[in-house]
Amino acid sequence: MKRREWKDQSTANSRNIENFLYILLSPQNKLQRFIDTLLFFITAFNVHAQDCDKFRTGTFEYETHGLGMFIVKRDATHQWMYMPNKMFDVKGSIEWVSDCKYVLTYESSTGTQFDLTGIVGTQEYCEIIKTTDDGYTCEVTDSGGEVQAMQLYIVKD
Repeated sequence: MKRREWKDQSTANSRNIENFLYILLSPQNKLQRFIDTLLFFITAFNVHAQDCDKFRTGTFEYETHGLGMFIVKRDATHQWMYMPNKMFDVKGSIEWVSDCKYVLTYESSTGTQFDLTGIVGTQEYCEIIKTTDDGYTCEVTDSGGEVQAMQLYIVKD
């Protein structure tokens, strides 16, 4: 092999390696690798506890920033949410789609301080993502696609 050919081939190989490293280490691929790794760990280690059943019915409470304490009462097919000071109450039907996921469809609302008639007929998609002895954490996605996490605690009767 002539020196000139070797140098051209060496330069081409060097460019190929540089292109490969650029593609591998480019910001887009770093982000994609991070997302892929994150998704792997989420799916590999985010094992739902098998005790979601104990949260299908019962009385729970949670606190929101600004509005205060809410009480949630749930039976096999319906959920009622109200505030202890009776500012409003909301009733919805529940359809469990898996052990830890359900769809809440708002059926009616009454209130003294808020007009909640606009939520009737809307749905929220709820997934229990973590359970403890005294409650659970769920992710709630509203009909607009907004996601929020909520921590609910069992109310002892």
